[in-house]
Amino acid sequence: MRRVAVIDLGSNSLKLLVAEGYNIATIYESFAEIRLLSHKDGAEDLIPDEKMEEAIETIHEFIYKAKLHHAEKIILAGTSVFRTAVNAGELLSKIRKQFSLEVRVLSPEEEADASALGVRSDPAVAALNPAPAIFDLGGGSLEFIAPQNNFFASWRLGAVSLLHKIFPNGFYQKSFPREEAQKIVLESLKTALLPVFKKYLPAGTPIVVCGGALAVASFIHSFPELPLIDLKKPVPANALTALYEVLIANDVKTCIAHGVPPERVETLPISLLILATIAQLAGTTVLHPSSRNLRYGLAARLLR
Repeated sequence: MRRVAVIDLGSNSLKLLVAEGYNIATIYESFAEIRLLSHKDGAEDLIPDEKMEEAIETIHEFIYKAKLHHAEKIILAGTSVFRTAVNAGELLSKIRKQFSLEVRVLSPEEEADASALGVRSDPAVAALNPAPAIFDLGGGSLEFIAPQNNFFASWRLGAVSLLHKIFPNGFYQKSFPREEAQKIVLESLKTALLPVFKKYLPAGTPIVVCGGALAVASFIHSFPELPLIDLKKPVPANALTALYEVLIANDVKTCIAHGVPPERVETLPISLLILATIAQLAGTTVLHPSSRNLRYGLAARLLR
């Protein structure tokens, strides 16, 4: 049976999938919390030099693991950060020189299409009736795929992109501007989503969400006032709001002690706020999680 490996170079993390067969059976997965997307002088998208080096080291490890698991083909895919960072070409050149591999920089349409294919390969998603709409929340961008799969949209409304709208001069150190953050996220999403929902989101449509935020949220433990987030079930939107409120009320050290990865301390509250706001605007109380998105869709293209 043919076996392939996909390395997803995202704006907020790097992920490896080794899979085989028509049903995209998972052989091995790994991920690294490396935020490639940053901003220069609060304006231009930029990949910091130290993050380039971390990415090169991680890609080296991923390629080794892919070969160890007998992948016959390895592909590297770049997402939003490679479309927008002013120095993305430098990292692409380093990868080409180091590994003799080309990174396929996906267009927004290709990214949304592959994400939809990956999510719809999830048996839990396939069982939803009526057919769901899909949101893929990344660091740089937010993708929407309509239930009919004949419409998609991509906006620069990922967690890192909105983080820099809220904190143009750097991440908060002492206090979180709760009202300002909620206003920016709500207004940004309303402007983007409501015209799309009016045309492409029938009432009662289930909402599937993918991306790393929910997976990270499910790891968070020992806040006694919060229920655990179970990714095997629909996730209540109010559970995301509650976790958001707890995270912004605590300092960085406390959040890390409770299971938030250091690389996600800044972006996780924003991701949770984005997801809860999507639910609010869509008029739903629950979101359906899926761990299958871009890398599963790219694997499907190779295996089917």
